[in-house]
Amino acid sequence: MDYSKRDGYRVLFNLNQRELYSLLKCQIQMTLVFDNKGKFEFIDLLERTLTNGVQMIYCSDGVKAPSLITYAELIKLIQVKMSTGILSIEILQEIAKEKESLIVIVGQIKTSVVDSCVYLDYNDGMFSVINKPLAAGLPDKLYFFEQNSNILFFGKDGPKIITKSNYENIEDLICD
Repeated sequence: MDYSKRDGYRVLFNLNQRELYSLLKCQIQMTLVFDNKGKFEFIDLLERTLTNGVQMIYCSDGVKAPSLITYAELIKLIQVKMSTGILSIEILQEIAKEKESLIVIVGQIKTSVVDSCVYLDYNDGMFSVINKPLAAGLPDKLYFFEQNSNILFFGKDGPKIITKSNYENIEDLICD
């Protein structure tokens, strides 16, 4: 994945399939831009969520009101638009700066983590991996704190915190 800065945006391009799919799962507002020989089409990705047990994303084409679609629907839409245009992704520079620690590792995150999560996020030194709730309706979430490498997770046995983990960084925990 390569990037440049343009007009207040970080523009990502030359993404491989793994980087693109991982980035789609990041709780980052972004715009997918498809350039078909100077004719541009856009898809704004607004929020990742879980609805009735299905991983979904709010998106908009800038004309219609945002709609909620599945990742399968989004991937199909991207494939159609990529068949005639070149994809780049625009993220507001201030958002890209806030989420930099997550953006730089998207190509390294384990496929199993990306496939199973509802979304990945990064805020103020804390990485979040939010999964579907467990069968009993209990949350399935993991938080990693960069400052001290502490891990807080919620699972079938309730919340647990690990203060002396063997993980020095998030890459040790969720990346290949």
